[in-house]
Amino acid sequence: MQALVVTAIITASLGGCLFWDPAMAALIVAEDAPVEMVEAVLLAMALALCLVRWRGLLAAGRSPASEVVLAVGFFILLEGEIELWQRVLGSTMTFRHTFRQPPALFAVWLSLYAVMLALLVLFASYILRRLVPLWRWGLAALRTDWGRLLVLSVAILVLTEVFERRLNRILPTVFPKSMLEETLELIAGAYAVLALIERERVEPVKPAPPAEA
Repeated sequence: MQALVVTAIITASLGGCLFWDPAMAALIVAEDAPVEMVEAVLLAMALALCLVRWRGLLAAGRSPASEVVLAVGFFILLEGEIELWQRVLGSTMTFRHTFRQPPALFAVWLSLYAVMLALLVLFASYILRRLVPLWRWGLAALRTDWGRLLVLSVAILVLTEVFERRLNRILPTVFPKSMLEETLELIAGAYAVLALIERERVEPVKPAPPAEA
């Protein structure tokens, strides 16, 4: 129900803005504009919720594997949303851009690639060692309302990123560039936060029982 209300509010707000003032609508969905900033805040909130639960699970003596996966996933989505590497390095981290760097920066970029590769290997190793429990956790989550909403959120975020250019070509005379993409990403970000808050309500992390004297 909350997801439907949020969807209605977002689509009505952006649709109303598009109807009354298309120029304003184009402005608020542009790069680094208010809508994109709200999306980044929502993804940061989702990441924070995962980190808090991660800490709670560790304190309770339980495996935080599910939160590791979610936290890494939301960090990647947040990094992509705020274009972290482009802001830090001045361009996206692609092989084409890497080989255009002067020698000093080229060494820095190669070091960053090595660090990311090492982190990827560590993450993959961590997941593979816990694959069966994670599979069971995922199946159990899909049987819950929050789990299905979270999957829908992540699916929307990933698909809008994959089909970004195609979305921006839909009815260009009606929708400003990135209007559909940003609307979907805003809805998905709200879904993620709602799903994780609902999870905390129905499945709170219980503290570990006090040790016997």
